[in-house]
Amino acid sequence: MAKGPGGRPTDYRPEYCQKLIDFCSLGRSYEAFAGFLGVSKQTLYTWEKKHPEFLDAKRIARAKAQLTLEGWGEDLMKGNFGKGASASVWIFMMKNMTGWRDSPAQDDDDAIDGLEFLTDDT
Repeated sequence: MAKGPGGRPTDYRPEYCQKLIDFCSLGRSYEAFAGFLGVSKQTLYTWEKKHPEFLDAKRIARAKAQLTLEGWGEDLMKGNFGKGASASVWIFMMKNMTGWRDSPAQDDDDAIDGLEFLTDDT
């Protein structure tokens, strides 16, 4: 078994890469994956520093989560969620999970209809 800091065994497993992608594909956050596994968020951050394949999986997972959330927004606009669906809740999720904000972009190629996506290099 691989050793972590101080010689303690690490809980990391290579199969967590695909599990992370699958988990976030449901619209869930990277940080919530820690709760799913029963580890701390800091553990995920440590794994992404030590295991390049996990960092790559994080990037894919976040893109998959955003794809799902944007799909929910499209369905919301089309009325596919029915009564009780809330545009405000969807906007809140987009702002918190993808970094969208209300302020107009200033010379930013990532600007989308008045919302600016904050790029995440991690």
